Parts: sequence; C-alpha cells; structure tokens
Amino acid sequence: MLALDYAKLRSNRLVENDPNVCHGMKSLDNDMILATSKCLFAAAAGNSSSILCKQRERQALLKIKQILIAHNSSVKVGSWVGENCCQWQGVGFDYVTGNIILLNIINPDPNICSTSGRICYDDGCYYNSRCLEIKDGSLDHNIFGSMITILQGLKYLTHLKLYGLIFGRESTRIMSFSKVIGTMTQLRYLNLSSVGLVGEILSQIGNLTNLQVLDLSNNFLQGNVPPQIGNLTNLQVLYLSDNNLEGNVPPQIGNLTNLQVLDLSNNQFDRELRIMRWASSLSNLQFLDLSNIDLSQLTVDAWRILSQLPSLSHLGLSGCNLKNNHLSHVFSNDSAIILNTLHYLDLSSNLLKNPLTILGNLSSLSFLDLSNNLLEGSVPGWLKNMRSLQVLNLARNGFSHVENDNKLSGEIPDFLGQLTEIEHLDISQNYIQGKVSLSHLGSLSKLSYLDMSYNNLSLDITSKWLPPFQLNTFRMTSCKINHSPQWLQTQTRIQDLDLSNTGISGKPHEWFINTTSLLRLNLSNNFLTGPLQKQLSLGQWDVDGSFIDLSSNQFSGPILLSFGKDYCGISSLQLNNNSLTGHIPSSLWNCTQLQILDLSRNKLSGLIPPWTSDQLLNLYVLRLQENQLGEVNSKEDSTILKNLCKLRDLNILDLQNNRLSGTIPNCWESSTLQVINLSSNNLSGVIPCSLGNISSLEYLHLSDNKLGGHIPSRLSNLTQLRLLNLGGNELAGAIPKWFDTSFSSLEVLRLPRNKFRGSVPKEL
Repeated sequence: MLALDYAKLRSNRLVENDPNVCHGMKSLDNDMILATSKCLFAAAAGNSSSILCKQRERQALLKIKQILIAHNSSVKVGSWVGENCCQWQGVGFDYVTGNIILLNIINPDPNICSTSGRICYDDGCYYNSRCLEIKDGSLDHNIFGSMITILQGLKYLTHLKLYGLIFGRESTRIMSFSKVIGTMTQLRYLNLSSVGLVGEILSQIGNLTNLQVLDLSNNFLQGNVPPQIGNLTNLQVLYLSDNNLEGNVPPQIGNLTNLQVLDLSNNQFDRELRIMRWASSLSNLQFLDLSNIDLSQLTVDAWRILSQLPSLSHLGLSGCNLKNNHLSHVFSNDSAIILNTLHYLDLSSNLLKNPLTILGNLSSLSFLDLSNNLLEGSVPGWLKNMRSLQVLNLARNGFSHVENDNKLSGEIPDFLGQLTEIEHLDISQNYIQGKVSLSHLGSLSKLSYLDMSYNNLSLDITSKWLPPFQLNTFRMTSCKINHSPQWLQTQTRIQDLDLSNTGISGKPHEWFINTTSLLRLNLSNNFLTGPLQKQLSLGQWDVDGSFIDLSSNQFSGPILLSFGKDYCGISSLQLNNNSLTGHIPSSLWNCTQLQILDLSRNKLSGLIPPWTSDQLLNLYVLRLQENQLGEVNSKEDSTILKNLCKLRDLNILDLQNNRLSGTIPNCWESSTLQVINLSSNNLSGVIPCSLGNISSLEYLHLSDNKLGGHIPSRLSNLTQLRLLNLGGNELAGAIPKWFDTSFSSLEVLRLPRNKFRGSVPKEL
C-alpha cells in the first residue's frame, strides 16, 4: 500500500472514506460491489420469504430496535415487524444457514457496514459480511444490559464496530462487556475505539484468535498490554493509540508475524519499548506509529532493529524528544533496509536541528513532516533529491534561507519548484523572505495545498497568470500580494482560502466568479470594498463547519437577508470592522452550527433577533458591540436580553456601545459565560441578582448606563471575577465590604460616577 494511503488509514481509522483502499489489505473493482437495502444473501437466492430467521436472533434485533427508540434515533425501523426478520430493512442473512450476518442500522460508514461496502481480510474482500455497527450513543444501565443480550444472541458476527458508544467509564460494566467480547470467537474485525473503556486490557482478548483487525484506540486504558495479545496470530491491524498504557510492550507482540499496521502512539510506554526486540520478527509490518512516546532513551540496538524492518513504509515519530544523533542510528547506516522501503516519515515536534543530511538518503519518500522543530538557516539542499515527495511540511521552524556568506538572500530556493510531484507544501511560520515567482510555482502541476503564511514573502505573479494546478487550500496570511489575484478565477475547486492581512484591495467577488466550492474564506484585515451581499453569495455555506472572516475591510451595505434561510452549516461568521448597514437577519437562527458571530463595529440598527438556545445551541461568542442596535421600546429590548441570557454555551457576550434600553432581565443561569459587556447603553433598573449564578464569570462590564439600587450581595459568589466595571451609573448605598474577601481574583475594580454613600471600605 502507498504511504499516503497509510496516512489516511491513521486519520480515518482503516481508511473508512477512501473507496480505493480496503482496510490496509486488498481491494476489488467497483463492479463487483453488491448493493441492496434488504436481505442481501436471500435476494441472491431469489426468495427471502422462504427462509425464516432464527427466533433468538430475532429477539436480539428487537432489543436493538428498543435502543434506537429509546435514543429517539432517526434510523427507520418501521419495517422491523412480523416474524421473519430476514425481510426487515437493513438486515442481511446467510440464505444457507438462516443466520443473521448483517445489520446496517445507524449511518454506517461506506466501506464497512453499508450495503455497498466491503470488508477485507487475507483471503479476500467481502461485502455486507457479518456486521453490527452502533454509533454515537450513550447507554444507561438498563440499555447496557440489553446490549449484552444482543451480543450474546448474535454469536455468528465476524464484524463488530461500536465506535463512539459511551459506556460511562464504569468498571463493572466494562468487565462484563469484555467477558462477553471474549466469547465472540468468530470475530475478525473488532472496533471499540472511543467507547470510554477504563482499566487494563483484559486477558480475554486473547481468546479472539480469528481477529485480523483490533482497534482499542482513544479510550482510558492503562497498565500493561496483556501478554495474551500474542495469541492473536492472525492479527494484521492493531490500534492501541491514545490511551494511558504504560510499562511493558509485551515481547509476545513479536508472535504477530502477520501484523501490517501497529499504532502505539500517545501512550506512556517504557522498558520493553526501549529495547524493541519484539519488533525484529515483524517482517510484514508496513505501518508503525510511536508518536508522542518519549524515545530519547531508546537503545542503539532498538534503532537498528527499526532500520532493518523489511516492509516498513510508514513511520510516525512525532513528539518523541528526538535529536539528530537518534536519527543517525537509523538513516546513516548504508545497510538500513528502510532507506529503500520508507515512503512516509513524520518527525514533527522534535528537537531536530540543521544540518539533517542523514535524511538525504531517503530518496523514495513521498511524505515528509519536519514541522515544529529547531531547524534554522537555509531550507535543506538535500530536499532537491526527493523527487517523489508529494507532501512536504516545514512549518514552524526558523528557516531564513541563509547563503554561504551568511547574508540573507531573500529568496525561496528554486529547487522547491522542481519537486514536480508535490501536492501539499507548507512552509508557514518561518523567517523566509523574498518573492514567490513563477519559477517556484510554474511547474507544480499537482499542487493542491499551499501554505506560505507568516513569512516575509511577497507573491509577485501577474493577475493574468494561468496556474498549472487546481488548489484546494491556499493560505498566505500576513504576506504581501503585489497584484490583484485575478488568477483565482481559475481555481474552481478551492475550498480553503486565507489571504488575510496581505494588503489586497478591490472587489473579491470578481475574482471568484467561477468558484462555488469555498468552505473557509478569510480575507480579513485588507482594503476590500463592495457590497457585502455579493461576497456572501459565494461558497457552500450550507456545509457544516464552513467559515467566513471578512472583518476589518471596507465592505458596505446590508447582510444578505436570505443568508441561512434554508440551512446554514457555518461555524464562524466574522464581519466586524466594516461599514455594514441595515438589520441583522433573523434567518441566522438557522445556522445551528454557529459558534462565533462577530458583527461588531458596523452601522447595524434595529432589533437583535430573538434567538433562543434551541436555535443557536452551539454559540459561544456573540459580539455585537459598537453598532446602533436597540432603537425600540424598553419592553422589546428586555425580551431580547432575556433570550440571550439563556444561550447555555455562551462564553462571551459583548453588546457595549449600542442603544439598548429597558432592564437587564433576572434570568442568568449560564455556567459557561466568562465575559458580559453591556456598557454604554441606556439600560435602567437594578443589577439582577441572578448574575451571581454565573460561577465562571471573569469580566463584568455594566458601566455608563442608568442602573440604580444597591450592588446585590449575590455577586459575592463570583469568585473567578477579575474585572468589575460599574462606573457611570446611579448606584446607591454603601460600597460592600465583602468585595475584598469574595473577589480574591479581582484585578480591576471601577466604581466612579455613582451615588454611593459613606467612605471606601478599609478592606479595599
């Protein structure tokens, strides 16, 4: 398998979204895929009604139906009635034995449980084979018991995936579950990633001798890996990453001679890992990830074992506290086998320095990540020999391109433009300076990802240039673009564009006339003009996670009133520091994924829409300050604030310097709010005592309003408060003495221009 396929394997858990990769084993042509939504194997036989499913398995399916209904699942189980479960939608069975072998019930992954999916083992690929997947749920005690019943009833399963199912980290439940798993000896594929497993890996795992894929990643497992894991001699894929495992990596792992994929990353292993004798017998190992494990004490012999793995093509060593001398034991030895087999090498987040000439022998690399190290001086010249590179990441180092005479040359090395296989190039956050010209980009026909951000670079390319590539991502933050980037019209596939703080001017919608694929757009801190409505008509803002930042420009006009009218998946909308007019469209409440909304420092007027926590349930930043909002009667304003105070995930609420009137409602319940700023409005009445319920509050600004009455004693509960500004109001009574004892974290207290009586307490 190609190294880049392994990169997908690590991030997607067995390449679940890549139609050309089959679990790190084999693949078959698409025309061999069998597709059906009901009783696959019975359909092949031609008569599903002639075979009845077994009663015990039917009862197990009814338990699953119970779980789905209990969780208000959107999965359709209306057909799950009657005696013959082989006719139920999403159920497959073996038409010879009548055993249930397929359940396709909850948004299955396309290459695992779907009716057109596939599962691959050493003897080939199977379609719709013996699969149970239940995803993204939370089990209470009673339903957990039903799950045990289900698993006991479906003893012919060979494929079990419970990814994302939360067991609640209750040890007794984990043990009972593990014991049941230990009896399912037909299993070939077991995925228990992200299910909340705690404690040690139980020895019962050693009973599953047919397993070929085992994924226990992203749990809370600790202690040693049991030696019984060495019984799984058919195992080809083993994920133990993202746990708290420590102590021994048992030498019995050396028994897994069929192992092709081994991921031990993000654990606390020690002892045997330093020696790694167990690795010497893994002649089929292609994928090895030891990232974020301290390997600084690894023995010389261990490094040499690593260098002699005959099939290794993917090696992850990110965050391992490595220095140059460690690498010399692996890559400077001319007899090292991996010099010829390695395609993927991740050395990011280590302590590596220039020169790294020992890597120059790896001419077969297609993926190299040296980001976040201590590399300084020029971009290494040995990179020009790596003509197979598809991914190169040099971000967050200290490169400056220093010539032999130690004078800054001000140019990116020309040889980067000769790496014609490059698809992904990241040189961001360095000290590189000079011009980026056609000599660097003109031959990179396969380029799809380019990030040159946070350097002292200027893009010196004419606006009429026709690039040979189609970019998916282009970022040049805080660099300089000398010409209007009209050539972006040719980039019809671009999804992520960041040209913030580059000095560009003009009307950007004219550059993107052919672009409809944008998902993330950042053009902030420039000199862009034109009506905002035309900019917001670009892109696919109905896609979850999309992002817009057009702040700090010179855009004018109203916000597109239909924005978000049908569906809006945008997570961040930042239009602050422009000259926008008109009302805030209420249709924004359809943006249920919205987390950040910043419309501050514009000329917006009218009402704040009556958003509720049911609509903007993910919103945690709301900035509307320095507008002209609130030119209505006090009763309506109070209703608006009453809705805002119930946004349960809100962290920052800033409405200062508007025209809000009425009272501050007494409805504050949030446990997440850290900043409230209602200063410089026309608010009256008293400070509501429910503000004291916000235990997380750190900054409270209520200055320059018309608030009266006393400072409520309930505010003494705000023990995290760092700033309290109540100046410029009509507050009366004495300044509370409890300020000193209750506000132990307070750094700034402002109370001027009020009607307090008496003297300032000595405690202050």
